[in-house]
Amino acid sequence: MINVMSKHILIVEDDPNTLFGLCELLQQEGHQVRGISRGKMALKIIARGSWDVVLCDDRLSDIDGLTLCCMLKSLRPKLAVCVITAQDNLETIEQAQQCGIARVFKKPLALNDLLAMLDAK
Repeated sequence: MINVMSKHILIVEDDPNTLFGLCELLQQEGHQVRGISRGKMALKIIARGSWDVVLCDDRLSDIDGLTLCCMLKSLRPKLAVCVITAQDNLETIEQAQQCGIARVFKKPLALNDLLAMLDAK
């Protein structure tokens, strides 16, 4: 049974363990989740489907994750796009804010913060 407050979430992460773990967690929370490892595929998926939230690693093997997030926001301005980063610098945060990215999560990811953000959206 799908939770009334469930979200359609696309996770873009090239580390298989992180991708699997996030997908499992968010599915257990009642969300509809799709996980992919390639940023360029995210552009195709977003263009074709109805998504509420995108969680994207800032460093992907095929495209810069922050650039991808900006592209996703330009395709779907109302889409909640969040970046997950191991970088702890102000430049990453400022670039994300300029693109309209909803939230920057730092690794290691605080799962309670992620779940609270999803509940608030």
